[in-house]
Amino acid sequence: MKMATTSGRISLLLRKRGSMSIADLAGSLKLSKMAVLKQLTRMESEGKVGRSVVKKSVGRPEYRFSLTSLGTEEFQPQYYEMLGEMVNYFKLHGGSSLVEGFLRKRYEEMRETLYGSITGKTMEAKVSALKRIRDRAGYMAESKKMPGGNFEMTEYRCPIFTIANEFPVACALETGMFSDLLDSEVDAAHRQVQGFSACRFLIRPRANDAVMLHSADAKVSNELE
Repeated sequence: MKMATTSGRISLLLRKRGSMSIADLAGSLKLSKMAVLKQLTRMESEGKVGRSVVKKSVGRPEYRFSLTSLGTEEFQPQYYEMLGEMVNYFKLHGGSSLVEGFLRKRYEEMRETLYGSITGKTMEAKVSALKRIRDRAGYMAESKKMPGGNFEMTEYRCPIFTIANEFPVACALETGMFSDLLDSEVDAAHRQVQGFSACRFLIRPRANDAVMLHSADAKVSNELE
């Protein structure tokens, strides 16, 4: 999918927010409602977007648009179908243990490779570094700081969706790798394999990092005063 196109930008917004009205889309994209409607009509005819009617307490009902399953598929890699066939083949022919063994080895190697790029940084810098790494790997990642010194990382694309859907251990290994790399407690609040539009990770720094983060915030505050 080409995210630079108007239809690509619409798809990305719907992927992130679930459903939106024409007015919401037009405002976010800084386009006219007519231009957005034209794109939505075409995407609807292609089966990539669907609409629902939401009744309001005052005024006319509002149309809200969301991605269909076909529209969501565009966020999966091009080899998605072939990978699904391969996973099914392994399961049918008793190769599940081989897949799980491969996943464990892969995440261990990834942890060792990425460790040097993340260790030794402040908590905020660690999360930003991991976000950039995941973004380059095709996960369409975003991160932000939350109240209380915690962080949240969201991934809108899942290149391993087909494998994770059949082998949940992939998700557990991934979360464990994040926890080790960030030296934090990491919980997966949402997973795409559970039907959510994104994978969302809540990151809670452990004691030492939390103290460092508080000190850094205090330093910035003092410099601003």
